[in-house]
Amino acid sequence: MDNSDLIGEDAIIQGVNYSLEFNYQDDAGAAIDLTGKQLRFVIFNQSTGQQVAAYSTETTGVTCPTPVSGISYLSIAANATLALSAGLFGYKYEMYIGSTNVERLADGRIEVAKIRVTP
Repeated sequence: MDNSDLIGEDAIIQGVNYSLEFNYQDDAGAAIDLTGKQLRFVIFNQSTGQQVAAYSTETTGVTCPTPVSGISYLSIAANATLALSAGLFGYKYEMYIGSTNVERLADGRIEVAKIRVTP
């Protein structure tokens, strides 16, 4: 599991398209095949655990064009980032195998920042 914070340069900026690439490999460096797996990226309130936003391969926001490569993409449109409140949140990126087996692929903190306009 990858524990990393998405803060500063990696932050979501309100009103701006956001994208992130995830590349999953086993300990030997071989790609983890994501064929037939549901991937889900959830942003949540760190204090309450309440979900703020969710994106998945089943709905929208997460794509896996070549599953055998182990690479997936998170894409959040500008109108969706604008709807997020500014602040520091938790996130988790999970892989669902069937309906009961869940594997955490990554987690950490994610910042949603207000767009900065310079005069």
